[in-house]
Amino acid sequence: METSSSELAFSQANSLFVDEDYQGSLALYTQAINIGPATAQYYSKRSANYFKLGQYNKALQDANSGIELTPEDPMLYQRKGMALYQLGQILTASSAFAEAKALGATVDGWISKCEAESEGLVANFVESAAEKPKNVPKASEERNEVASPVPVLTLADKVRESFYDNQESVTITFYAKNVKKSDVNVQFIDNQTVDVKATLPDGSILEKSITLFSTVVSNKSNVDVTPYKISIVLQKQLPGLKWDRLRDSESTSYEEVISHYPSSSKKKQDWGSLEKEVAKEEEKEKPEGDQALNQLFQQIYSNASDETKRAMIKSYQTSGGTVLSTNWDEVKSKNYEESVEAPAGMEVRHWNK
Repeated sequence: METSSSELAFSQANSLFVDEDYQGSLALYTQAINIGPATAQYYSKRSANYFKLGQYNKALQDANSGIELTPEDPMLYQRKGMALYQLGQILTASSAFAEAKALGATVDGWISKCEAESEGLVANFVESAAEKPKNVPKASEERNEVASPVPVLTLADKVRESFYDNQESVTITFYAKNVKKSDVNVQFIDNQTVDVKATLPDGSILEKSITLFSTVVSNKSNVDVTPYKISIVLQKQLPGLKWDRLRDSESTSYEEVISHYPSSSKKKQDWGSLEKEVAKEEEKEKPEGDQALNQLFQQIYSNASDETKRAMIKSYQTSGGTVLSTNWDEVKSKNYEESVEAPAGMEVRHWNK
């Protein structure tokens, strides 16, 4: 049987992908799809290619295109979940991984990561805002000392930190948007101390020195920077040892946030007070649209029982995102796929039928 032009392009793309020539393989995967007929496998491989290049939106689009063609392929749901996870859509990522697992994929690690982040580890990021001084200094105070400006809350001030522990490794995550990989510097001082320095988009600097709970293999650890966070994956020297905390309790870690802004203040900054100001500001800010909806889902999910989590995942996924139920007794026996109701002015379409 003669090999078609699309099959030849696909085969050549696979070879380049294995050689880690992701730009070359992307061009050939696209060529194979354009020549046609496009298959779920073509979309699946190009989704993986986009993921390698950090183009997560396109990776998600191709995974969905593949699912429309072959909805029983577990790898497509896994690729979809991976892209959603990197895009910060943790609940929908969890749903995709649940579907992948139901179809036979081994994704327990990804599911655990989603559960960990859904339990309050994902922070909402807000723009830096300066608070205006409330009190005008008296003339006598101006003569004795230059007025101290109210602290400017920088992006570095608002960075949240979390860690995730599994059998082989520990992942430290700093939630910060739009940080360039070239602006992140991670150094291992020894096998139990890691220094992190990152310049954020507003010019402020996050700088931390962490003495770890236990020892790691520094030359097997790696750093990943996405549009939403900085992740440091630390390989344990003692696999299987459970880390109850990130830091060595006996250490006095040097941790500070430095803001490179001119200041005439002669007073030492009270960073404890600044941290409280950050917390107050975050409470006041109200996310809107999809961000607000995603935050609501995460809050409900993080406080839910195992049965409630199963109900949320099944109802949301099988209804095509039109139903989110927390009642497992109702959800476990209901087939939402047969009773999907579209929003007003739209119609339900089953792509696999």
